[in-house]
Amino acid sequence: MKLARPRFLDDDHVRKAALPFLVSRILVWAVAFIGLEIWPALNSPIGVRPLRSPGYIVRAFPDFLPIDGLIRCDSAWYWSIVDPGYFLHRGAQSNIAFFPLYSYLSALMALPWRLVLAPDRAFYVGGLIVSNVAFGFALVAIHRLSSRWTTDPSAATRACWLVALYPFSYFFSCVYTESLFLALSTWSVLSAYEGRWLRAAVFAMFVAVTRNIGIALLPILGLIYLREIRFDPRRIRRDAFAFLLTPLLLCCFLYFNWTAFGTPLAFASIQGAPGWGRSFGFSYLWRDIHYATDPRVPFYDRVVNATHMLLVPLNGIATVLAIFTIPAEMVLYSVGSTLPFLGSGTYVSSGRYASVLFPLFIAAGIRLKRAPLIGAALVLFTALLIYLTNGYAHWFGPV
Repeated sequence: MKLARPRFLDDDHVRKAALPFLVSRILVWAVAFIGLEIWPALNSPIGVRPLRSPGYIVRAFPDFLPIDGLIRCDSAWYWSIVDPGYFLHRGAQSNIAFFPLYSYLSALMALPWRLVLAPDRAFYVGGLIVSNVAFGFALVAIHRLSSRWTTDPSAATRACWLVALYPFSYFFSCVYTESLFLALSTWSVLSAYEGRWLRAAVFAMFVAVTRNIGIALLPILGLIYLREIRFDPRRIRRDAFAFLLTPLLLCCFLYFNWTAFGTPLAFASIQGAPGWGRSFGFSYLWRDIHYATDPRVPFYDRVVNATHMLLVPLNGIATVLAIFTIPAEMVLYSVGSTLPFLGSGTYVSSGRYASVLFPLFIAAGIRLKRAPLIGAALVLFTALLIYLTNGYAHWFGPV
């Protein structure tokens, strides 16, 4: 009996997003693995911490290098939300800073693996599955959104390649929230433009408890709806009630913050803790410039911090281009998602935060039409991706 071909494989968007996904993910996994095989020593000023201890270094699978290099830093914080659970230490790093959905979804995905692995190791395997599967779905949504905003059939594919080979796109294959956040936000926006408001609201509800900037998506969906009804209140339909779902889980999380720690904004109260240094203003800007330029700082640290800082003006240029390329509400979403980390007191990790600004990648894919230009951008992206992935696997410096 001949097996039926899965219907999703006949979807043009799936087929065109598949190659950027496969090439980039194989590249990231190969670099992390081969790098650790060739150079097994990790480098960190604080050393390697125990697997169950949240910290900058975590080695979940030192005996299985193909996945060990993708489990570092914040990965342990996400596990700590599952076990021992949320905690808050005033003035110190605490896991209440991290939103819950990714951890709980990874724990759910880890259940079958608990039959053969310890709970913490099973969690990390579950997280890797969530991250990589979510990234595949995200690229499909990006391809579909791009196709809605341009008549150039190759622009959507270019956008997928730009996202997939972006220098910090290795986080999409790590135990981090970026892939899940990107998938949920792109599918929420796509559903909204397709007029599927209940589905858009459900995705947005989950976005809001994946990362703290997820709330920026909620008013954008409202703008898309208002544009659809031509800003005429008389055209409001019953499907607008779906918007009542969007803040539901976020309100539950805020209520938990309040009952457990005395304030609904407990997650925000420790962002400026030592080692994180995130507070409104530019208190750590000179430190970041020092990390990027001082020859006494290790070379990898200078490269990664220079890349972070270079992305700030490039983000501004991409935003200006987006104004003339994609719907205005998507530009507002990018700006609203960018301002929190630009004013957070430090540009460390700005490259990772920018990785989920899918409207800007779509706008770049539409605008970069000349083959030499897009080719040069992708070559540069790929070189940095290889270098930074190897550095992350060895934990050379801040991300």
